[in-house]
Amino acid sequence: MSMSREVVFERAARAPRRKRRAPLARPSRLAAAIAAALFATASGCERKEETVEEPPARSWPPGTVLAIDGEPISAEEVDLPSAWIERIEPGSSSQHLRRLSLTNVVLPRRIAAALAGDARERARAEALAALEGLAALPEAPPQSGEPVPPVEGGWVELGLVVWGTAMDLPEGRWSGVVEDIGRFVLLRRLGRVPGPAPGAIRMHVELLEFPYLVSMGRRAIELAYAQHRMEIVDPTWREIVPEHIQYKMGVHQP
Repeated sequence: MSMSREVVFERAARAPRRKRRAPLARPSRLAAAIAAALFATASGCERKEETVEEPPARSWPPGTVLAIDGEPISAEEVDLPSAWIERIEPGSSSQHLRRLSLTNVVLPRRIAAALAGDARERARAEALAALEGLAALPEAPPQSGEPVPPVEGGWVELGLVVWGTAMDLPEGRWSGVVEDIGRFVLLRRLGRVPGPAPGAIRMHVELLEFPYLVSMGRRAIELAYAQHRMEIVDPTWREIVPEHIQYKMGVHQP
């Protein structure tokens, strides 16, 4: 029996309709452009990170072992006072002598120079001018500087720098410009008094001094270490520089 057209249409009307899938959303041109730009930026950063290199190590003058605020200290600068100290402490190791040279002469002299600023250069210029005058007329009295009456003493009385310099001077000849802690000096040896050991030798010297740091004592200079930064250029000198100075001068960063 055939169905009427009305029945067929009625069934078709009641039959559930198949849902049409919504078309996939396509990104707008603006969103696509932003995504592409972000990707390009990220890729560029990655490439930059890959090509970033460590800055080259600083080139130091030959013989540099330490630096204070970027100013080099050579082994030769330390070893000269070491030779003077060896006369006082014969038999000490070279490492120990260098440590004493650093703590008693080289470091306090460098810090005093840093604290003095322009006053140091003025004192140095005066010392050089006085030296030129002495060279021209060695017997004439100097025209500048603060003359000190001839004195006699050992290394304790004269100080290590003056005593050690006088030990190596030919008698009667003026030295060059010598930097002590907080001053420049010119000196000549007038005589030498033997002792039972090299460290007990006494010197009779004539001295001209050109001070550039007169208001601070040795203790104040040592307290100022913490205001300055040390760099150990030669790693073997980590065993020479006292540990407390390394910490004070920023070698060991927290």
